[in-house]
Amino acid sequence: MNRGILTFALTALVLFQVSCQDPVETKLDSIQKLESQIKAEPIEEQSGIAMNLVDHYVAFAQDHPKHKQAPLSWFKAGEVSEGLKEYEEAVRYFKEVYTNYPSHKKAPVALFVEGFIYQDKIKNNALATERFNQLMESYPEHELAEQAEAYLNLMKLRDEDLLEFLENKQKTKDK
Repeated sequence: MNRGILTFALTALVLFQVSCQDPVETKLDSIQKLESQIKAEPIEEQSGIAMNLVDHYVAFAQDHPKHKQAPLSWFKAGEVSEGLKEYEEAVRYFKEVYTNYPSHKKAPVALFVEGFIYQDKIKNNALATERFNQLMESYPEHELAEQAEAYLNLMKLRDEDLLEFLENKQKTKDK
């Protein structure tokens, strides 16, 4: 009988401790564990863990949109999705950053990366142009605004002009 009471008391104590744990911290701990697992190898070789990590980032950001880590969770979900070559998903997550957290330091970076994905991976120059223009308009002082302008200028060049531009740049570099 005493053993049954002791077992019940220990179980109740464990359940009480688990229920007292902060759910936000628990979620952040889970994310941190997954991040440490994935850092050991290239992301492409760990797609299962990477997809799980994206799910954790998204769930955290959706469940706690006002938490200071929410914009970074969206951004990291975009980065990991891009690494998995899930470009449409990556774009969706980057969009969350600059749409819902426009003053966050990652907002202009998210816009730039989204523009790059549209231009280089999805091959949609119209949307790439929109994102680069949006970056230059919304964050004109940010260091990436200048790079966005350079991308826009390169996108306007014909293939022959681009080849000539790159050859001239290489000649200048070699001097």
